[in-house]
Amino acid sequence: MAVAFCLFVFPLLPPGLSRAGVEEGYPVGVSCPGDCNADGVVVAAELVAGSMSAWANDVERCAAMDADGSGHVTAEELLEASSAVFGRCRAIVEPETLWGVDSNYVRLFELQGRTWQVEGRQVDPIEEFTRRGANAFRLRIWVENDPGDPQPGTLERHARLLARRAQHLGLYVLPVLFMSRGWGADTEQDAPTEWAELSLAERAEVARLWAKDATERLRLDGIRTRLYAIGNETDYGFCGAFEVTEDLDRLEREIWPAAARLMRATAEGVRAGSGRGDLRFVVHISRGWDPEFALAYFRTMLAEGVPIDLAGLSYYPNSWGEERARRFDTTVERLSRELGLPVLVAEYAYAAEARVPGWREALPGYPLDEAGQARFVGDFCRRVFDDPRLRGAFYWSPEEAHAIFDWSVMGLFRPSFDGHSPGARPALGALDCRVR
Repeated sequence: MAVAFCLFVFPLLPPGLSRAGVEEGYPVGVSCPGDCNADGVVVAAELVAGSMSAWANDVERCAAMDADGSGHVTAEELLEASSAVFGRCRAIVEPETLWGVDSNYVRLFELQGRTWQVEGRQVDPIEEFTRRGANAFRLRIWVENDPGDPQPGTLERHARLLARRAQHLGLYVLPVLFMSRGWGADTEQDAPTEWAELSLAERAEVARLWAKDATERLRLDGIRTRLYAIGNETDYGFCGAFEVTEDLDRLEREIWPAAARLMRATAEGVRAGSGRGDLRFVVHISRGWDPEFALAYFRTMLAEGVPIDLAGLSYYPNSWGEERARRFDTTVERLSRELGLPVLVAEYAYAAEARVPGWREALPGYPLDEAGQARFVGDFCRRVFDDPRLRGAFYWSPEEAHAIFDWSVMGLFRPSFDGHSPGARPALGALDCRVR
């Protein structure tokens, strides 16, 4: 048997590939092994260099690439073989529709010894979500943890590693800058400890600098994204400019303008740190079920100069009930018609069990069992891809599979009390509602 060595020859372009296509390169993420100059594309010369570096001494791989048995690898054979390596990189281009997961607990669960199985084999849940149709990852980033709280969210201990892992698996990363101490959500938006006593102007400047530094670090890690979210569930404020109140007039006159100043500063920092001129921004609220509130919020924020390209909404019908779920549809329609804002469903989930108080509302046709969950996920997936007013959706914490925790009723893996999921729920397969 003849042995093929990696002696690469390039007398001709492969059929179907124009010279312009080779020279312009394929859009990829900088994490790809062939992107030698870190410009976000792999051109022909880089493809050769990357392949030679990876395969130069791999006789077995070279023999496999040598399709015609000539003893050397031609351009056509190299490009065909390398598609398995570099093809995943092309997925880093921003998808037209973001169909993603918010799986920020995965690494913490792994450190706790938890495992996930599909059909008897242990799996990486993020990789499994990708295989089942996910194309994006919503990345949680806050400034510092609450004292004594180990929840994942800080940049250095959590987000940077997880961002690289998600992008390596082919997911488009959406960083969410909470700009908070611990959870920034609809009921809490605490400023980081050292920022709390600063004036609004001083806090805005510190926020700008922090966002710039965080974005630079992600860029230097090779995270290539043009989409950032400023805040999480910022219904009642942001980064300490916050008050839970149903007084809409007070929100519009005082709370939201102060929050808007901090959001503008954060966006300025992201622009400065990213080195890109084509950034887009998401701003997210939890009250997707309340069209009047949502319209007032986004109208005010736009008037205050907050850059908003996508209106982020939460969608939790098991908590809301049927009537509020219908009003979510109204919110989507009015944001599109009155403000010209497409919607990104920043968080959604559906229960496979009815054992958690406050999360027992079932939509008609979608019972709270595994079949109902799978039907909901599949139908919602098709809706997201087919409705031009929706830009995408992220399933929140689909990796939760420890039965002691309430959110395990929402997970896409069957829960257990020992932390070792015995298998997937049918809804995991329903994620892949269409061929990407």
